[in-house]
Amino acid sequence: MDGFVQFMEEKFVPVASKIGAQRHLVAIRDAFMVTMPMMILGALVVMINNLPLPVFQNAMNAIFGGESWKGFGGAVWSGTFAILSVFIAFLLAYNLAQGYGKDGVAAGAVSLGSFFALGGATGMSST
Repeated sequence: MDGFVQFMEEKFVPVASKIGAQRHLVAIRDAFMVTMPMMILGALVVMINNLPLPVFQNAMNAIFGGESWKGFGGAVWSGTFAILSVFIAFLLAYNLAQGYGKDGVAAGAVSLGSFFALGGATGMSST
């Protein structure tokens, strides 16, 4: 076991630390870390909305008077997962610019503008 740990410390850890310090990968990591709470909230609501237990579905319908409670889950999904790409587009450019010591807000704004400008050209739907 000591040989394996020594091999990891000598060979693997230096390579992994160089990869982990790469600016572009750090920007991607940080952008997704900022959006992680949104992803968790959206995932929980989608899970509750689509729980495949008839007992749960019937209980929720009885409590909230029909299928109207699923509309709230759809609204939460629209506020989290549906706009996640917009946040990622801004945050990725923002974090990368910060890594280079430049103005992150300007880079994020340019990235966001490019994202919206190219969205129609690539056939990105509005739904």
